[in-house]
Amino acid sequence: MPEEKLSRAVADYLGAVFAIASEGRPVISARVAEWLGVTPPTVAGMVRRLVRDGLLEMNERKELSLTPEGAELAATVLRRHMLAERLLLEVIGLEWYKVHHEAHNFEHAISAEVEEKLVALLGEPTTCPHGNPIPGTSGAYAPPGLLSPLSEAKEGERVVIDRISEEAELDQQALEYLERNGLLPGRELVVEEVAPYAGTLTVCSGDEKVTLGLRIAAKIRVRAASPQPAP
Repeated sequence: MPEEKLSRAVADYLGAVFAIASEGRPVISARVAEWLGVTPPTVAGMVRRLVRDGLLEMNERKELSLTPEGAELAATVLRRHMLAERLLLEVIGLEWYKVHHEAHNFEHAISAEVEEKLVALLGEPTTCPHGNPIPGTSGAYAPPGLLSPLSEAKEGERVVIDRISEEAELDQQALEYLERNGLLPGRELVVEEVAPYAGTLTVCSGDEKVTLGLRIAAKIRVRAASPQPAP
């Protein structure tokens, strides 16, 4: 399917499958429905169409995967979405927590020529504002074991936020809370308290303490902070 004939609906489905798979999760129709906020029957109909068109495959466990053509189109969609996010944040000055939602209004209007100009204008970025790698750049998803969900950190552990998962980007209210409290990629945290009985985790961010629900903490990917120099 030529890029210029890709409908917005098809692009959204391919992008969802790409993003879910990139986070290491099995891609099933129910998860795609939840991701896109549509009904399972709607997903079933679109999946049949995308399988027919050679953009998706389904195995015997009903798990979905992109064909080479589907993967190429999905990478283009996500790359332009992430470049739109960077444009909205760095050039237009839109708040960080709003750029994911607003980028959907831009991504489908970006041509190959405009994409090339955006890459140059933005200084060839390799990640989106939320820390996720831009497909087709040198940014790469970290190998298993390097990153872990913040929800799995232990009390007293020092970590650095690497990225906010693509799934968390769907929750604008959660993103606003993270931005308001400075919990952005690159921020170093100390885990103060983990309270599974309350479903919360408290971290120290600079001189501030911030409490998060474990559900959103599970969507924040962190890495171990560099050891502090000996006194």
